[in-house]
Amino acid sequence: MTCGMSLTRTGQSLYADGLYASPCKKPLMPDTASNPATPQLPHQAPLHTLHKLKQLLHSYFLKLYPEQNAEKLVQDTLDILELTPESKAIPTETLKKWNQKDVYLITYGDSIYSPGEKGLTTLARFFRQHLTHHFTAVHILPFHPFSSDDGFAVSDFSRVREELGDWHDITTLAQDARVMGDLVINHISSEHAWFQQFLNHEKPGCQFIKTLEPGERHHCSGASAQPCVKPGF
Repeated sequence: MTCGMSLTRTGQSLYADGLYASPCKKPLMPDTASNPATPQLPHQAPLHTLHKLKQLLHSYFLKLYPEQNAEKLVQDTLDILELTPESKAIPTETLKKWNQKDVYLITYGDSIYSPGEKGLTTLARFFRQHLTHHFTAVHILPFHPFSSDDGFAVSDFSRVREELGDWHDITTLAQDARVMGDLVINHISSEHAWFQQFLNHEKPGCQFIKTLEPGERHHCSGASAQPCVKPGF
């Protein structure tokens, strides 16, 4: 059996990628709540109210999607998060997905290999037998079908790569740890249905791809020195 893995200890910064999250059955790390050296987390600050969240989302949506109704996008986001107008603060459980006490195992679905066995099956078994007392969660790097870029050029977000297993294997792993999936929906393969729709001027794909004409620079604000792009439709 061969294995390759990396370790990260999370702090106050959160990942920007998508999340397949599952609650861990029991805490795997000692409680440090009484430790005076434990840093204050963002969710403990009184500023994290629903009102402030709405203001923050509204400012982002105005910049990112100036042609869209920012108020509606904010409300759609709150609906997805199941935050109601009556909420005076963001629910604690929503903010406690992870904190400084968590230790993540970051791995590809086939970094731990056993001949004749699906990658995620091996990962789940190895984690259960050897790692449950050392890691609280697993961050699986892209596990969908892909065409290039070490798995990041995804061709189908609805499926798990056959050689790794299937969604049942993800569920099995989630019985022993919280699972974070590296969902890179802003980075797709040229074989993805959205890109093929873009080439054929079909929706919804033609609305998702941004283009820039040769020699053209599209102004935008921000820290990036790179030219921005404009919608390809």
